[in-house]
Amino acid sequence: MNYKDFFKLLGNEEAICLINCINPIPVKQIPKYNGKKDLYFIPNSGGTKTKDITKFNAFFIDLDCGRDENDEYFPTDVVDKYKEEQMRKLKSFHLKPNCIVSTRNGYHV
Repeated sequence: MNYKDFFKLLGNEEAICLINCINPIPVKQIPKYNGKKDLYFIPNSGGTKTKDITKFNAFFIDLDCGRDENDEYFPTDVVDKYKEEQMRKLKSFHLKPNCIVSTRNGYHV
């Protein structure tokens, strides 16, 4: 699934995207930064802060393995174990997700 289809599925084709959680960019610029910067998005409409949200398009969970004490991503074997554990939890959860996207460091659900 490409990013355009993902945002369409969320019901917000013009979701707010952020580089490194700070600088907003248009959705169409995702390819320019993908793989080069940490990209984040706001699935709901209205803004980047809770008080600014005007419409709930989705409930979203970012299951992220995190980083080590040097702020580096964990090795893939550590991430793979984390992802296996999270997938077991997702499969047993009473609400079934519409979409699960596997990322380098976890899942977007």
